[in-house]
Amino acid sequence: MNHIHLRCAVGCPVIVEFELRRSSKYMTK
Repeated sequence: MNHIHLRCAVGCPVIVEFELRRSSKYMTK
């Protein structure tokens, strides 16, 4: 279970950052 938790800890922030960048791009546009 620790491996899954670690994977989420690494993957979730990346997805969130990607979404934030995409949303910010729309806002700037």
